[in-house]
Amino acid sequence: MALDKGGIKVNNLFGKEIKMTEINQIEKYAGTYIIKTDTKKLSIDTHIIDKESLIALNAALENLNVAWV
Repeated sequence: MALDKGGIKVNNLFGKEIKMTEINQIEKYAGTYIIKTDTKKLSIDTHIIDKESLIALNAALENLNVAWV
């Protein structure tokens, strides 16, 4: 997982990316963030992210004015 250029990118085979400005809903369920836009959905397992990246992710998501479910 990487935060860069105003977006979140998951470092896996498909390399999904969501722009921070497009996020409209965040779900936190059983150690997983499900980040949604109007057209995309990105799941991030917080158990496999290193501590520094998780802290940065939490800070970035908390600064967004979006609905948390």
